Amino acid sequence: MLGLASLSDSHVVQLYEWAESSPSAVLACTCRQIIRLPTIPHFSHALGGQNLFLHHQTPGLFAHVCGMIVGVQPKDDHVAYELDDGTAILRILVNRKSIQLDKTLHLPPAPDRPSGIPECYRMPPQPKSSRSGYGDASSSRSSLSPPQPRFNVADIVTCVGRIQIARNGDRFIVAKKLTISRDLNDESRHQIKAVELENNLYRQPFDWNRVQADTKASLTTQATRNSLLRPSARSLLTDASLEEGVDVLPSLASHRDKHEGISDTRLTRDEARKLLASDTPSSPIASSSAAIPVRPPSSGTTRRKLRSQAKIPDHSLTESYFQLQLQHHVVQHYPHRPFALSDLGASADLASLAHRLVDARMQSRSTTRRTHATHSAAQASTEQTADKIRRLFEWALRKMMHDGFIVLNASTGPKSSSSGATNSDSYRLVTPEYLSGFLRDIIGPVGSQPPPDHHHVLARLRFLDERFRFLNPPVVQDSIAVYLDRYAPIVLD
Repeated sequence: MLGLASLSDSHVVQLYEWAESSPSAVLACTCRQIIRLPTIPHFSHALGGQNLFLHHQTPGLFAHVCGMIVGVQPKDDHVAYELDDGTAILRILVNRKSIQLDKTLHLPPAPDRPSGIPECYRMPPQPKSSRSGYGDASSSRSSLSPPQPRFNVADIVTCVGRIQIARNGDRFIVAKKLTISRDLNDESRHQIKAVELENNLYRQPFDWNRVQADTKASLTTQATRNSLLRPSARSLLTDASLEEGVDVLPSLASHRDKHEGISDTRLTRDEARKLLASDTPSSPIASSSAAIPVRPPSSGTTRRKLRSQAKIPDHSLTESYFQLQLQHHVVQHYPHRPFALSDLGASADLASLAHRLVDARMQSRSTTRRTHATHSAAQASTEQTADKIRRLFEWALRKMMHDGFIVLNASTGPKSSSSGATNSDSYRLVTPEYLSGFLRDIIGPVGSQPPPDHHHVLARLRFLDERFRFLNPPVVQDSIAVYLDRYAPIVLD
């Protein structure tokens, strides 16, 4: 069983795919539980900034809730419902792309009125011309009319959707399936099911076999579907498919001449993610043809890397990307030793990225304000660039401390998270090996007693040292395993 904090980048991507596609990964929760769901910050580097939520010990992206609608807010491009299940009020968002309207809502076409003309002489209905209404503003407005609410206040609905984070940090759900419940007891049944799963499944250590079992089942189903839809290799070889200018399968194209032009097939997002994260090529076409040898992957595809900052234009730079680059730099250069703000500022890559981001923000702000800045104001803004870069580094350090990614070093006294970081402050990367050194006073000598509860250990760490108030349960659980393995008594036969 693998701990969540000790997963490699390829396992993290595989876990994200499982949470995104597997029906068994949908979390049955109450509204209060969804609002309080934390994220797993140390997975952001492997997922390219995407969020993965953690319900006790079980990661997830989709949730299943049931409750009563207490508010409806129609907007131009979506409808916002307020769902109340007795624990809290959760916001449900329904837009054109998130959910498809039920076909049962559409009325059947009205029968034709009797006209006395035989059916063989009637002209069948003609489709609308693509240019009818061209340039008509009313037709364009009708095609983009605001979505109408399908449910009213006091309706009991069941929702399955993706968990998202608003700008203010609140959790909400983008609905994928929203249906009305005819039985008033569905809400109570759902809450009983959520409590049972919380005690029997979500609070237990996450079993990696769930991911592997669902992955094998999905690959088997996908291979069977592809074998039914794809023509045989014999027919492809006997046809004129190897002529110049004709697309061929990637598995067959590897046997062609190197100098011939091979048409590339664009992979989907899931196939590309599997190809980048796995140790072997996971293309469904290549995996189904076992008779054709597979080229071993290069060492560069075993770990997913961040996109190079030189390839990102200035207008696409964000503070979150800068934080990811800073986390990557800390993991690579300071895994077991403290570091300070001056050490991060000494990196040429980080300093260049921070300067580009600050310049882009200042340029965007100056163009939006449209004010006539004087020469003295421009000179003062140039002089403040260094201060803005320093504040950007300070913000990233505070954000990483709030996410539980780093803590203040033991030699530095605890301070408020709202205060700014200085060059004298030193920090440490939170790893199971680093936390295991603080568990001796909490766990004591390792004996025959059962391993302690990681929630109790986390509460004790937060009580004894204020630096550990933002720690996450998975890294504490892994640190307990490291401590028990390191200080386990040696039994001589």
